[in-house]
Formats: sequence, structure tokens, C-alpha cells
Amino acid sequence: KHGDKPLKKEDKKVVTIKVPSLGLKHFVIILGVLLIVSLFFNFKGGFTKTATQGTSLSGLVYMCPPTNCDTTQTNEWSGQLGFGVTPYEASWAQVPIGLLFEGKSVEIVDVSTESGFYKSICDSTQNQKACDMSGEAGKNQAEEACKAMTKNDKPQLEAFVVSYCPYGLQMQRILVPVHELLGSVADIKVRYIGSISDGKITSMHGDEEAQENLKQICIREEQPDKYWVYLNCFMKAQGKSDACSKEVGIDAKKLESCMTDPNKGLKYAQADFDAGNKYGVTGSPTMILNGKAASEFDFGGRTAEAVKTLVCCGMSSEASQCSTALSTDQANTAFAETYSSGQGSTGSGAQC
Repeated sequence: KHGDKPLKKEDKKVVTIKVPSLGLKHFVIILGVLLIVSLFFNFKGGFTKTATQGTSLSGLVYMCPPTNCDTTQTNEWSGQLGFGVTPYEASWAQVPIGLLFEGKSVEIVDVSTESGFYKSICDSTQNQKACDMSGEAGKNQAEEACKAMTKNDKPQLEAFVVSYCPYGLQMQRILVPVHELLGSVADIKVRYIGSISDGKITSMHGDEEAQENLKQICIREEQPDKYWVYLNCFMKAQGKSDACSKEVGIDAKKLESCMTDPNKGLKYAQADFDAGNKYGVTGSPTMILNGKAASEFDFGGRTAEAVKTLVCCGMSSEASQCSTALSTDQANTAFAETYSSGQGSTGSGAQC
């Protein structure tokens, strides 16, 4: 208003919002976060100080849709860390999400599971008690998920992706070492998401991705001994598809025949799309184990060790290979020369 004094530099407030990696469909959540932060940053009611080791935590806003705003579990979890929970109903929210107010920072917290709750707080604040409880909760969650899984003598893992999705690439990167270890005792298959319209394959990120999906499907079906080595090259070489085909020895004539013959490539692709529709797949990546939806986050996130454990939990009798430890680092997303950047799993369930 006219006559108001301008804020002095020292009076200005800067709030840092730390956001985990999320898919495009989660952008509305981020907009909501900005709104709630603007309303609540000076809010004191319901927040309590804590004397836990590590970073001091000040309070959690539980942002939720009106039909799903029960804070009972979250209150129990947060009580272990010594801070309160304030519910905030948001009609546009699709799922509950936590906002942890910590000094001049706001952390986005996973409130869907106990292990995810403690893990996200541990990762963002390095609070020692949260880190300790994350490990215990994660172990319990993995045990329960493993018990509930359908068992087969030779389990079948179907991972649905699209070839240019950063998170689909992340899952394919994970599956390379998992397949190398378990390929003889489990059927591990990458399937692709898309559709066929007017005799042409389509995909969520356009024609270039659709054609790469088709290429990978053809290699998988007709040159299976080259499939995993091609994938590994494709991810490391920044998606240089033609160069990788030459490097790994793809039969170019056989590949072209498959991609141009609707009774080959499109037929194989349609089988993938039908399977995806059967399981209700909507995002890349989506995991199906022994015909039922499965989550790598029940076992520690997007790491080779977590996915290995998931597959082994689908076995009637655990194979000796399951005792071999794989990387517990979160796999890199998108194209990258290395498996990981040396970071533990963030627990982010982002999809395309």
C-alpha cells in the first residue's frame, strides 16, 4: 500500500524448499506446496521443539485430500522424533504429502509408509534418530511385503518402461546387473508402454521414442543375446542408438525386417501393450512380479539390491544367487556413463 515502508534487507525472508525428483504428473503438488508454505511459514500452533540428535525438527504440515486426511499413523511416527503434525485439507490434493518445516527450509516428506517417512527425513535432515528408525522400519516393511508375494519356481518379473523416460532408463540400468545375476533362475523381461494407431507405434514422448521402443522390442524378441548388452550401451552412450547397434553387433537386416514387418515388430509390441493394459500400467517404470503389481520401494528403492530382493521374494525356494549382494546406491536416472553417483536411495517413486 501507499506509504508502506520497504522491507530492509535483513527483514526479508528466504525460504528454501527441497523437492525430491518427481514426474510431470506431480507438478500440481509442487504448486500446492508453494501455496501452503506461504500460508504456514509463520504458523506456530501445533509445532513442538525436539531434543533429538542431529538437525532440530520443528513441525510437519500434513497436506491431504478431504477424504483421506487421517493423521493417526503420521502422528505416531512423528512423535518418535519429537515434533507435532498439523493437518491441512487441500481439495486439489490427490494423495497426502508432508511438509517438514525446519528453520528456513521446508522438506517434502513421504507420508505413505513408515519406512518412507523416516527415510525421507533421514535423507533431507541427517537426523540420526530418523536414520536409525528408517533402517528398522524398512526391514519390517520388506519382510511383510516378501511374505505377501505370490511365489513361483521360476519367478517372472515384467518391468514396463518407455525408452526415453529418465526413470524408465533408471530401472533398465538396475535390471542389467539383476539379470546378469538372476537370469538363469528368473524370467526378467523389460516390456514397453504405448499403443498402435493406424498401423503405427506410438509412445508418450513422441515418434523418436516410439521407434526406439520398437527397436528394443525387436532386439529383445529376435536377437535376445544382444538385448542386455545393447541396453547397457544405449544408456551409457547418451542414447546413440546407431553407434550402439554397430558396437554390439546387431544384425541390421534382421532388425530392419522386424521393424518394418507388421507381423513381426508391431505384433511383438502389441503383446507388450496388451499386457500393460491387463495390469493397468500407466507409468514408466511399473513392476509386475508373477502377475501382480510389486514395488521396489518395499525393499529399499531404485537400487540393484532392492530389485534383486524383490525377484528373490517371488521364488518358491530362494536360489543361491540371492545371497550375492548388489549395489545399494540409487541408480542414475536418464543417460549416464556410470550406474550411480554414489548416493543411497532417496525413496522417490517418480514415473513418466
